[in-house]
Amino acid sequence: MKRAVAVVSLVVVPFTLGCGKVAPLAPRVAREPSPDITATAPLPGARTPVPAARHTDVTAQHVEGSIGPGSIYGIDLPASWNGDLVVYAHGYVPPFLPVMLPTEGAGLRQRLLGEGYALAYSSYSENGFDVRDAAQRTAQLSSIFASRFQKPDHTFLIGVSLGAIPALKLVEEHPRDYDGALLASGVVGGTRLEIDYISTVRVLFDYFYPGVLPGTAIEVPNADFNGTIVPAVVGAIQANPQGAGAMVSIAQDTCLPFASPTEIVTSILTALGFEFIEGGDFLSHTHDHVYFDNSGTVYTGADHAHQPRSAGSRLSRDGLPRSGGGGGSRGLPEPAPDRPLRPLHLHRR
Repeated sequence: MKRAVAVVSLVVVPFTLGCGKVAPLAPRVAREPSPDITATAPLPGARTPVPAARHTDVTAQHVEGSIGPGSIYGIDLPASWNGDLVVYAHGYVPPFLPVMLPTEGAGLRQRLLGEGYALAYSSYSENGFDVRDAAQRTAQLSSIFASRFQKPDHTFLIGVSLGAIPALKLVEEHPRDYDGALLASGVVGGTRLEIDYISTVRVLFDYFYPGVLPGTAIEVPNADFNGTIVPAVVGAIQANPQGAGAMVSIAQDTCLPFASPTEIVTSILTALGFEFIEGGDFLSHTHDHVYFDNSGTVYTGADHAHQPRSAGSRLSRDGLPRSGGGGGSRGLPEPAPDRPLRPLHLHRR
Protein backbone atom coordinates (compact mmCIF):
# COMPACT_ATOMS: atom_id res chain seq x y z
CA MET A 1 0.00 0.00 0.00
CA LYS A 2 1.49 3.28 -1.06
CA ARG A 3 1.34 6.47 0.93
CA ALA A 4 2.59 9.92 0.18
CA VAL A 5 4.83 12.64 1.54
CA ALA A 6 5.93 13.33 5.02
CA VAL A 7 5.19 14.58 8.48
CA VAL A 8 5.86 17.09 10.99
CA SER A 9 6.67 16.39 14.50
CA LEU A 10 9.17 14.85 16.82
CA VAL A 11 8.52 11.95 19.05
CA VAL A 12 9.17 13.27 22.50
CA VAL A 13 6.34 12.96 24.98
CA PRO A 14 2.81 11.51 25.41
CA PHE A 15 -0.56 12.16 27.98
CA THR A 16 -6.00 13.05 28.73
CA LEU A 17 -9.37 13.14 31.21
CA GLY A 18 -12.42 11.98 33.71
CA CYS A 19 -14.36 12.77 36.87
CA GLY A 20 -14.66 11.71 40.44
CA LYS A 21 -15.39 12.95 43.90
CA VAL A 22 -12.59 14.58 45.80
CA ALA A 23 -12.95 17.18 48.54
CA PRO A 24 -11.65 20.65 47.68
CA LEU A 25 -8.18 21.48 48.91
CA ALA A 26 -7.77 23.27 52.19
CA PRO A 27 -6.69 26.92 52.07
CA ARG A 28 -3.07 27.17 51.02
CA VAL A 29 -0.35 28.65 53.21
CA ALA A 30 2.41 30.52 51.40
CA ARG A 31 5.81 28.86 51.72
CA GLU A 32 8.77 30.86 52.90
CA PRO A 33 11.97 30.26 50.86
CA SER A 34 14.77 28.77 52.92
CA PRO A 35 18.49 29.17 52.19
CA ASP A 36 18.96 25.55 51.14
CA ILE A 37 16.17 25.59 48.55
CA THR A 38 17.09 26.21 44.91
CA ALA A 39 14.87 28.64 43.00
CA THR A 40 14.51 28.46 39.23
CA ALA A 41 13.10 30.71 36.50
CA PRO A 42 9.29 30.97 36.47
CA LEU A 43 7.04 29.79 33.66
CA PRO A 44 5.94 32.45 31.16
CA GLY A 45 3.52 34.78 32.95
CA ALA A 46 4.33 33.58 36.46
CA ARG A 47 4.54 36.46 38.86
CA THR A 48 7.28 35.19 41.17
CA PRO A 49 9.72 32.25 41.11
CA VAL A 50 8.56 29.28 43.17
CA PRO A 51 11.17 27.60 45.41
CA ALA A 52 11.78 23.91 44.81
CA ALA A 53 10.43 21.52 47.42
CA ARG A 54 12.81 19.56 49.64
CA HIS A 55 10.88 16.29 49.77
CA THR A 56 11.63 13.48 47.32
CA ASP A 57 8.11 12.12 46.87
CA VAL A 58 6.56 15.34 45.65
CA THR A 59 3.26 13.89 44.41
CA ALA A 60 0.73 14.25 47.22
CA GLN A 61 -2.17 13.08 45.06
CA HIS A 62 -2.36 11.29 41.72
CA VAL A 63 -5.66 10.64 39.97
CA GLU A 64 -6.50 9.08 36.63
CA GLY A 65 -9.69 8.81 34.65
CA SER A 66 -11.17 8.67 31.18
CA ILE A 67 -13.40 10.89 29.09
CA GLY A 68 -14.28 11.10 25.45
CA PRO A 69 -13.72 8.25 22.98
CA GLY A 70 -10.88 6.31 24.57
CA SER A 71 -8.86 9.15 26.06
CA ILE A 72 -7.18 8.91 29.47
CA TYR A 73 -6.15 11.74 31.76
CA GLY A 74 -3.77 12.01 34.68
CA ILE A 75 -3.47 14.68 37.35
CA ASP A 76 -0.64 15.12 39.86
CA LEU A 77 -0.92 17.44 42.84
CA PRO A 78 2.17 18.16 44.96
CA ALA A 79 2.17 18.23 48.73
CA SER A 80 2.89 21.98 48.74
CA TRP A 81 0.75 23.22 45.87
CA ASN A 82 1.54 26.79 44.83
CA GLY A 83 -1.94 27.27 43.37
CA ASP A 84 -0.91 27.05 39.68
CA LEU A 85 -1.65 24.36 37.10
CA VAL A 86 0.51 23.23 34.18
CA VAL A 87 -1.40 21.55 31.34
CA TYR A 88 0.96 19.32 29.38
CA ALA A 89 0.47 18.32 25.71
CA HIS A 90 2.64 15.40 24.65
CA GLY A 91 4.36 14.74 21.34
CA TYR A 92 3.88 12.28 18.51
CA VAL A 93 3.13 8.63 19.30
CA PRO A 94 2.94 6.13 16.39
CA PRO A 95 -0.64 4.97 15.74
CA PHE A 96 0.27 1.28 16.04
CA LEU A 97 1.10 1.70 19.75
CA PRO A 98 -1.63 1.42 22.42
CA VAL A 99 -3.24 4.61 23.72
CA MET A 100 -1.89 5.21 27.21
CA LEU A 101 -0.59 7.95 29.49
CA PRO A 102 2.93 8.93 28.47
CA THR A 103 5.97 7.87 30.41
CA GLU A 104 8.46 10.27 28.89
CA GLY A 105 9.19 13.68 30.32
CA ALA A 106 9.37 12.28 33.86
CA GLY A 107 12.25 14.59 34.79
CA LEU A 108 10.36 17.68 33.68
CA ARG A 109 7.22 16.61 35.51
CA GLN A 110 9.09 15.92 38.73
CA ARG A 111 10.84 19.29 38.49
CA LEU A 112 7.52 21.11 38.09
CA LEU A 113 5.95 19.17 40.96
CA GLY A 114 8.97 19.95 43.07
CA GLU A 115 8.40 23.65 42.41
CA GLY A 116 4.80 23.38 43.55
CA TYR A 117 2.95 23.21 40.23
CA ALA A 118 0.05 20.81 39.73
CA LEU A 119 0.09 18.85 36.45
CA ALA A 120 -2.64 17.65 34.12
CA TYR A 121 -1.97 15.59 30.99
CA SER A 122 -3.82 13.45 28.47
CA SER A 123 -3.28 10.43 26.26
CA TYR A 124 -5.61 11.95 23.62
CA SER A 125 -8.25 9.69 22.08
CA GLU A 126 -5.87 8.21 19.54
CA ASN A 127 -2.20 8.18 18.69
CA GLY A 128 -0.77 9.70 15.55
CA PHE A 129 -1.29 13.04 13.87
CA ASP A 130 -4.82 13.89 15.00
CA VAL A 131 -4.06 17.43 16.16
CA ARG A 132 -7.70 18.45 16.44
CA ASP A 133 -8.40 15.67 18.94
CA ALA A 134 -5.22 16.53 20.83
CA ALA A 135 -6.41 20.13 21.19
CA GLN A 136 -9.88 19.06 22.34
CA ARG A 137 -8.59 16.64 24.97
CA THR A 138 -5.97 19.11 26.20
CA ALA A 139 -8.60 21.87 26.49
CA GLN A 140 -10.73 19.63 28.73
CA LEU A 141 -7.98 19.20 31.31
CA SER A 142 -8.47 22.56 33.03
CA SER A 143 -12.14 21.93 33.79
CA ILE A 144 -11.39 18.37 34.88
CA PHE A 145 -8.82 19.68 37.33
CA ALA A 146 -11.24 22.30 38.69
CA SER A 147 -13.95 19.68 39.20
CA ARG A 148 -11.61 17.27 40.97
CA PHE A 149 -9.89 19.89 43.11
CA GLN A 150 -10.48 23.62 42.64
CA LYS A 151 -9.86 26.34 40.10
CA PRO A 152 -6.15 27.19 39.96
CA ASP A 153 -4.79 30.72 40.32
CA HIS A 154 -2.96 30.46 36.98
CA THR A 155 -2.97 27.90 34.18
CA PHE A 156 0.02 27.41 31.90
CA LEU A 157 0.43 25.27 28.78
CA ILE A 158 3.49 23.22 27.90
CA GLY A 159 3.50 21.58 24.46
CA VAL A 160 6.35 19.41 23.24
CA SER A 161 7.01 18.60 19.59
CA LEU A 162 3.65 17.71 18.02
CA GLY A 163 2.01 18.78 21.28
CA ALA A 164 3.18 22.34 20.64
CA ILE A 165 0.66 22.63 17.79
CA PRO A 166 -2.48 22.07 19.93
CA ALA A 167 -0.90 24.14 22.72
CA LEU A 168 -0.34 27.06 20.33
CA LYS A 169 -3.83 26.62 18.91
CA LEU A 170 -5.39 26.79 22.38
CA VAL A 171 -3.50 29.86 23.55
CA GLU A 172 -4.34 31.60 20.26
CA GLU A 173 -8.04 30.74 20.27
CA HIS A 174 -8.68 30.84 24.04
CA PRO A 175 -6.16 33.31 25.46
CA ARG A 176 -8.27 34.07 28.54
CA ASP A 177 -8.10 30.43 29.63
CA TYR A 178 -4.29 30.40 29.91
CA ASP A 179 -1.70 32.65 31.50
CA GLY A 180 1.22 31.59 29.31
CA ALA A 181 2.63 28.83 27.15
CA LEU A 182 5.98 27.13 26.64
CA LEU A 183 6.45 25.36 23.28
CA ALA A 184 9.43 23.00 23.29
CA SER A 185 10.82 21.72 19.97
CA GLY A 186 7.48 22.58 18.42
CA VAL A 187 6.34 23.03 14.84
CA VAL A 188 5.71 26.71 15.49
CA GLY A 189 6.68 27.79 11.97
CA GLY A 190 3.76 25.85 10.53
CA THR A 191 3.08 22.36 9.23
CA ARG A 192 3.49 23.50 5.64
CA LEU A 193 7.07 24.65 6.18
CA GLU A 194 7.90 21.40 7.93
CA ILE A 195 6.47 19.33 5.07
CA ASP A 196 8.34 21.51 2.57
CA TYR A 197 11.60 20.81 4.38
CA ILE A 198 11.10 17.06 4.68
CA SER A 199 9.87 16.67 1.10
CA THR A 200 12.69 18.81 -0.27
CA VAL A 201 15.25 16.58 1.45
CA ARG A 202 13.60 13.51 -0.11
CA VAL A 203 13.46 15.06 -3.60
CA LEU A 204 17.12 16.09 -3.45
CA PHE A 205 18.20 12.71 -2.11
CA ASP A 206 16.40 10.94 -4.96
CA TYR A 207 18.08 13.29 -7.44
CA PHE A 208 21.62 12.70 -6.19
CA TYR A 209 21.06 9.05 -5.22
CA PRO A 210 18.54 7.71 -7.76
CA GLY A 211 17.05 4.30 -7.08
CA VAL A 212 18.30 3.99 -3.50
CA LEU A 213 14.94 4.62 -1.81
CA PRO A 214 11.63 2.93 -2.64
CA GLY A 215 8.75 5.07 -3.84
CA THR A 216 8.87 8.85 -4.30
CA ALA A 217 8.31 11.97 -2.23
CA ILE A 218 4.55 11.63 -2.84
CA GLU A 219 4.30 7.83 -2.80
CA VAL A 220 6.04 6.37 0.23
CA PRO A 221 5.58 2.62 0.64
CA ASN A 222 5.62 0.82 3.98
CA ALA A 223 9.22 -0.02 4.78
CA ASP A 224 11.43 -1.09 7.67
CA PHE A 225 13.15 2.24 8.23
CA ASN A 226 15.83 1.10 10.68
CA GLY A 227 16.42 -2.26 9.07
CA THR A 228 16.27 -1.28 5.38
CA ILE A 229 16.23 2.47 4.76
CA VAL A 230 18.98 3.54 7.16
CA PRO A 231 21.59 1.05 5.86
CA ALA A 232 20.72 1.95 2.25
CA VAL A 233 21.09 5.70 2.88
CA VAL A 234 24.32 5.38 4.86
CA GLY A 235 25.80 3.03 2.27
CA ALA A 236 24.91 5.34 -0.61
CA ILE A 237 26.45 8.37 1.10
CA GLN A 238 29.61 6.46 1.99
CA ALA A 239 29.97 5.35 -1.62
CA ASN A 240 29.33 8.87 -2.96
CA PRO A 241 29.82 11.58 -0.30
CA GLN A 242 29.84 14.24 -3.03
CA GLY A 243 26.07 13.79 -3.39
CA ALA A 244 25.47 14.70 0.24
CA GLY A 245 27.83 17.63 -0.16
CA ALA A 246 25.81 18.83 -3.13
CA MET A 247 22.59 18.54 -1.11
CA VAL A 248 23.88 20.87 1.59
CA SER A 249 25.12 23.35 -1.02
CA ILE A 250 21.61 23.85 -2.42
CA ALA A 251 20.69 27.47 -1.78
CA GLN A 252 17.13 26.99 -0.55
CA ASP A 253 15.36 28.24 2.57
CA THR A 254 15.04 24.62 3.72
CA CYS A 255 18.73 23.84 4.08
CA LEU A 256 20.20 20.88 5.95
CA PRO A 257 21.60 21.84 9.37
CA PHE A 258 25.05 20.46 10.12
CA ALA A 259 28.41 21.25 11.73
CA SER A 260 30.26 18.08 10.71
CA PRO A 261 30.06 15.35 8.04
CA THR A 262 28.36 13.05 10.55
CA GLU A 263 25.66 15.63 11.19
CA ILE A 264 24.94 15.86 7.45
CA VAL A 265 24.04 12.17 7.46
CA THR A 266 22.04 12.58 10.67
CA SER A 267 20.02 15.47 9.23
CA ILE A 268 19.23 13.52 6.06
CA LEU A 269 18.17 10.44 8.04
CA THR A 270 16.03 12.53 10.41
CA ALA A 271 14.05 14.07 7.55
CA LEU A 272 13.67 10.74 5.76
CA GLY A 273 12.66 9.07 9.03
CA PHE A 274 9.77 11.47 9.44
CA GLU A 275 8.64 10.72 5.92
CA PHE A 276 8.75 6.92 6.19
CA ILE A 277 7.54 6.62 9.77
CA GLU A 278 4.85 9.33 9.97
CA GLY A 279 4.02 10.15 6.36
CA GLY A 280 1.16 7.70 5.90
CA ASP A 281 -0.40 8.71 9.19
CA PHE A 282 -0.17 12.39 8.30
CA LEU A 283 -1.88 11.81 4.94
CA SER A 284 -4.68 9.86 6.59
CA HIS A 285 -5.58 13.07 8.41
CA THR A 286 -5.43 15.23 5.28
CA HIS A 287 -7.59 12.81 3.28
CA ASP A 288 -4.54 11.95 1.14
CA HIS A 289 -4.17 15.53 -0.08
CA VAL A 290 -0.54 16.28 -0.90
CA TYR A 291 0.40 19.91 -0.48
CA PHE A 292 4.09 20.00 -1.30
CA ASP A 293 4.61 21.82 -4.59
CA ASN A 294 8.04 22.05 -6.25
CA SER A 295 6.71 22.23 -9.81
CA GLY A 296 8.12 25.73 -10.29
CA THR A 297 11.28 25.34 -8.22
CA VAL A 298 14.80 25.38 -9.61
CA TYR A 299 17.23 24.14 -6.96
CA THR A 300 20.50 26.04 -7.17
CA GLY A 301 23.84 25.07 -5.65
CA ALA A 302 27.39 26.34 -5.70
CA ASP A 303 28.20 25.03 -9.18
CA HIS A 304 24.97 23.95 -10.77
CA ALA A 305 21.23 24.37 -11.07
CA HIS A 306 18.85 21.44 -10.69
CA GLN A 307 15.18 20.89 -11.28
CA PRO A 308 14.50 17.49 -9.69
CA ARG A 309 11.02 16.09 -9.66
CA SER A 310 9.42 13.16 -7.93
CA ALA A 311 8.94 10.42 -10.50
CA GLY A 312 7.73 13.03 -12.98
CA SER A 313 4.75 13.87 -10.78
CA ARG A 314 3.51 17.36 -10.13
CA LEU A 315 3.44 17.86 -6.38
CA SER A 316 0.72 20.32 -5.38
CA ARG A 317 -0.74 21.95 -2.30
CA ASP A 318 -4.33 21.45 -3.43
CA GLY A 319 -6.69 20.65 -0.57
CA LEU A 320 -4.52 22.01 2.24
CA PRO A 321 -6.54 21.70 5.46
CA ARG A 322 -6.75 24.82 7.56
CA SER A 323 -6.06 25.17 11.27
CA GLY A 324 -8.35 22.95 13.29
CA GLY A 325 -9.55 20.87 10.35
CA GLY A 326 -8.83 17.22 9.69
CA GLY A 327 -5.34 16.69 11.02
CA GLY A 328 -5.15 20.24 12.28
CA SER A 329 -2.51 21.18 9.72
CA ARG A 330 -1.31 24.73 10.06
CA GLY A 331 0.02 27.42 7.82
CA LEU A 332 2.07 30.13 9.48
CA PRO A 333 1.07 30.89 13.08
CA GLU A 334 -1.85 33.21 13.73
CA PRO A 335 -1.28 36.70 15.16
CA ALA A 336 0.58 36.56 18.45
CA PRO A 337 -1.70 35.65 21.37
CA ASP A 338 -2.24 38.16 24.16
CA ARG A 339 -0.34 35.96 26.63
CA PRO A 340 3.35 35.24 27.32
CA LEU A 341 4.49 32.69 24.74
CA ARG A 342 7.98 31.19 24.65
CA PRO A 343 9.13 28.78 21.94
CA LEU A 344 12.16 26.76 23.01
CA HIS A 345 14.58 24.97 20.69
CA LEU A 346 17.93 23.42 21.56
CA HIS A 347 20.31 23.93 18.66
CA ARG A 348 23.61 22.84 20.15
CA ARG A 349 25.21 22.51 23.56
